[in-house]
Amino acid sequence: MSIKHTVRKDGNGGTKKISLTPMKAIRNHCVECMGFSIYEVKSCTSILCPLFPYRTGHNISRQGIGQNREKNASRVAIKKKRDNGQKEKR
Repeated sequence: MSIKHTVRKDGNGGTKKISLTPMKAIRNHCVECMGFSIYEVKSCTSILCPLFPYRTGHNISRQGIGQNREKNASRVAIKKKRDNGQKEKR
């Protein structure tokens, strides 16, 4: 779910309207905080900032969720192939 926001596009006072998801909003805040340098966001050392774990645009509490679905789907597909092969041999 994204919401339209007016954000600064550089340090010169220019603005732009964009749609932001919560993770994109956090990322945008971090880029602004680091002087509009996307490269400086990774090297941020402000560990007391509540947004610090999310500064790279990823939700760390959801890490690995999608990978499990892919692994399970491939396991199911392999099992189906194995079962179909055994039925044809009988």
